[in-house]
Amino acid sequence: MLSIVVPVHNEAEALPEFLPELLSVAASLDPCEVILVDDGSTDGSLSDFTPPPRCRVLHHRRRRGYGAAVRSVVAAAKGDCIAILDAELTYHPADLVPLWEARAEADMLVGARPAATDSAARGLAKTCLRLLAQYLSGEKIDDLNSGLRLMRASVLRSFAHLLPSGFSLTTTVTLAFLCNGYDVAYRPIQYRPRVGKSKIAAGRDPGRFLMLIVRTILLFNPLKILGPLSLVLFALAAAVLIISKFVLHTQIPDITVSVLVLLSVQTLLLGLLADLLARRTRIDPPA
Repeated sequence: MLSIVVPVHNEAEALPEFLPELLSVAASLDPCEVILVDDGSTDGSLSDFTPPPRCRVLHHRRRRGYGAAVRSVVAAAKGDCIAILDAELTYHPADLVPLWEARAEADMLVGARPAATDSAARGLAKTCLRLLAQYLSGEKIDDLNSGLRLMRASVLRSFAHLLPSGFSLTTTVTLAFLCNGYDVAYRPIQYRPRVGKSKIAAGRDPGRFLMLIVRTILLFNPLKILGPLSLVLFALAAAVLIISKFVLHTQIPDITVSVLVLLSVQTLLLGLLADLLARRTRIDPPA
């Protein structure tokens, strides 16, 4: 059974077109349930909607965030697989069908959007974040934060306590699956212009996503960050020593090099300790 979770916040303009599309696709995926989460909408997004059979509407009295909307229904979803779909009409509900049909191929299937869907500046920022996430996770990522994906419910529930409340949920869950050895596959999808105003701040959110990627990797694979940082500190200590003695012919205080070497060793030891803790708490996929 498939559970389709749709967070909704002030989407009154998009819902009249989106809901018939979604419900039609859901009917073709029987058995399937649809869970609409009204996350504190102030425009009456779902106030006049009467859910048909196998469709539920949950209401948050105040806005709690995209991730919180998804997290609030993960435990109650009845399906063996959980799909997440944005309600803003950028994604085609019909693209859920090939993901559902390929569900046996991976633990998570992500709808990968076409590359040319953002402005040049926004596209560059997203590409840089995606490449960083690829390096840190050690896996190829076609779309880091797509709002259309299908996951095994049991695996998603095992990471539920880590899911953030905001839009960074999609990035977090992608990295959580990859860093713990679960299979993630991508399928190309269509992508339409958004109806209404975007809720992601272009100037502010890239920095948040960067910090999120670093925090998530520190949680699951800390040596990917602390190991290179230790090497950089050691290389800096060696460079300071060589330049001062053989280029500038000056005698710098020994404390400078000593502190850099000490920081390098401490960072490496911290990374090893953090990696040990991460391995003890890691959720390994079934063999």
